[in-house]
Amino acid sequence: MNECVLHRPGAGGEVAVVAARKACRYHRPGESYPAVRMTPDGLCPFAFHLLYPDCLAMLSRGRYPVEGGREICRLQCPFAGEGVEFGVFRIPRKRTFFGKLELLARKTADLFTPVELLEYGIAIEVTKAGAGCPHKYRAGDMFEMNIKGKKELCPAAFYTILPFYPAAPHGEKGAGLCISCADYCTDIVFSLGGGDPGSFFGECDAYGDIAVRVEGARGGGTGSPREGTEYPVNALIDAMRIPCFSALAAAFPYMRTLERGGSLGFLTRDRDAAGIQCPNPSVRVRMFVRRDRATGSFRLDVHGRDGVCPKNLQPGRSYPLPPLEGGALPLRLLATLYPYIMRLKADAAGAPRTVRCPVEAGAADVRVFRGRG
Repeated sequence: MNECVLHRPGAGGEVAVVAARKACRYHRPGESYPAVRMTPDGLCPFAFHLLYPDCLAMLSRGRYPVEGGREICRLQCPFAGEGVEFGVFRIPRKRTFFGKLELLARKTADLFTPVELLEYGIAIEVTKAGAGCPHKYRAGDMFEMNIKGKKELCPAAFYTILPFYPAAPHGEKGAGLCISCADYCTDIVFSLGGGDPGSFFGECDAYGDIAVRVEGARGGGTGSPREGTEYPVNALIDAMRIPCFSALAAAFPYMRTLERGGSLGFLTRDRDAAGIQCPNPSVRVRMFVRRDRATGSFRLDVHGRDGVCPKNLQPGRSYPLPPLEGGALPLRLLATLYPYIMRLKADAAGAPRTVRCPVEAGAADVRVFRGRG
């Protein structure tokens, strides 16, 4: 059986909206979404999880190489060997006369203070069909990211939820595993599945004997890791001085957006920062991820929390983050691996898998496994 089939989220599991502090343009408490409504038009969830950070960056005015008169970001399917390639690019949005006036007013206001523009839509195109993909994509297949109005999950919520989906006890009655959206302003809380989720969040950043090994790297850039290198995940997190892997994973799309020159200042009134929160709703650590324009370095500034953080992230403290590219294992690569590491954490008997991760000027195939895999 094709490996990708084994990685689909469980059939029949639903995502329910159970709480919200403020109004959200996507969700209201009481709504629920089956697995087929988690991604744009049923796009493979693991492909969309890989693509979303660059979708957000492009939506937020990040800059990308120009091909054929348009900016485009090209990424390969995360399942090594399939050969499916996607392109992400902007598309015009249909607007009424008053919609055009509103956009003009927002652009004018943005000259003085950061404003969310949403000037363009974001399209995802299959640029290479590859072979063996169970979704049977064809070159030219198109998907449009949900900006507002489509009856599917908010893409930011989907990105946060997917790594925890395997840990949810689907098909049972009960509260299920609750996850907070990364947007702390609205603070939407989702319930995954039903039943008793156990103490999943009592073990933040505890990955046991899970390890990763670089099996192939292409591109030759400074961000390409060395082939054959192997890292236990717990030791890697300590060595890279990552304050919390879950917080890092939530922050990565915003870091990618800032790295590409995009603006998320409507969240913080600072064009070089974005406001986020951790996925644990009982702790709700609230943070700013900031990028220094001069050095390109990132940091997490913690400014609030609702409970005792298992990683002891303290309000008022600032935590430096490693660069997205470069180093023994690029942060971008580690963020790409997060859903697959979490799948093994949720399933002690889970099989190892090889994931194709984008790195600077190329890609790397990385094996995620337990013990000696």
